Amino acid sequence: METPLSERLLVVLLTLVTLGSIVTLTYTLVAAELTSAPANAYPTLGTQSP
Repeated sequence: METPLSERLLVVLLTLVTLGSIVTLTYTLVAAELTSAPANAYPTLGTQSP
């Protein structure tokens, strides 16, 4: 039997929300790293530059 349309829409919506959250979190972390570090430095995650 086919998946109901409402269930498919719910799955798509949850997927978009999840991906959006991941992208936003990643962008925030990258922006924070770029503003706190020189342009030629690439600090690894979990380490703080003095």
